[in-house]
Amino acid sequence: MELKAEETKEIHGVQILTHMKLANIHQGLLMNYNVPILKKVIKNHLL
Repeated sequence: MELKAEETKEIHGVQILTHMKLANIHQGLLMNYNVPILKKVIKNHLL
């Protein structure tokens, strides 16, 4: 799980995929806390 308090950009998605590959994890979440409705900005990443 990667937590951000800023606008998420494409590089953040690449960063979480790299962390997942290095840790041999098959599912990850990228969450941005800088929004009024958290449900709309949770992104699921799969390897």
